[in-house]
Amino acid sequence: MEDYEERFLKKGMYSWYDPRGRVLIRAGLRNNYILTFEGKKAGYGALTGEETAMHFVKTYKVPLENVKYICAYTDGCMQYFENKEISQKTIQNPDSIKDSGSERTLVIFEKE
Repeated sequence: MEDYEERFLKKGMYSWYDPRGRVLIRAGLRNNYILTFEGKKAGYGALTGEETAMHFVKTYKVPLENVKYICAYTDGCMQYFENKEISQKTIQNPDSIKDSGSERTLVIFEKE
């Protein structure tokens, strides 16, 4: 995905700092499971309500007997779960990330 986006940015066709440019670039990528770029899959899935997003959804079952928290988050929160220490801080104080921008969603389930 990044290589595909970079190609458009280098051509000067779009500005990444213009939200309209990001929408145009990603419109061809989002939920496009057949798109390839330089021989590699370039599309990505986002749960937007589009039926084609389901091509990217994978489900698993895992035992949760010894689990206290389950976190679901968007890619805007990835930096807050890079390692165990950062993850623990995020879980202990999830409000700490709310002032860092707007393109993120975090849901924490706590087992009682």
